[in-house]
Amino acid sequence: MIQIPDFLKHLPVYRGYPVPYFVPKDENGVYQLKYSSAEKMNSCLTYHKCCVCFKPLIKGDYWFISGPMGLQSQTDSHPPMHKCCAEYSLKVCPHLFFEKTHRTSDESFAQAFQITQKPKEFFLVKAMKFSTVIVGGVKLIKYASHTVDKQYEYINGELSLKSNK
Repeated sequence: MIQIPDFLKHLPVYRGYPVPYFVPKDENGVYQLKYSSAEKMNSCLTYHKCCVCFKPLIKGDYWFISGPMGLQSQTDSHPPMHKCCAEYSLKVCPHLFFEKTHRTSDESFAQAFQITQKPKEFFLVKAMKFSTVIVGGVKLIKYASHTVDKQYEYINGELSLKSNK
């Protein structure tokens, strides 16, 4: 298990992992790691805070983890993050790090806009700007003035930095 860095030590811990701010709890108080709280996501946007640590973001320094379709459309279902929070998520979030984990085991719970098929690669994207758009009644994030900082792919079932050969 990777050690929890100082910048995330204020978050609750569940099963040895820091729980991102956006994760909801069920009626029994158990974290639902496969889901996002719309209320918490809106708080991140309203107060201009990172969706992982809920600390203030710096204007023009917005980071997203995107699959190929999100990169092409410049949209994301999560508000922006700090670079350190995004990089940590890529290393420790089981949904991202392990190829065989899925967002939800019941596709009937997936939102109309969600892609339930996990991409084979992810991109760490830096954006200078973002805005919100409504698609099918769901708020999404549209980023602009962006560059791909790093590209990741699955090797032997685990996410790895893609080498430029």
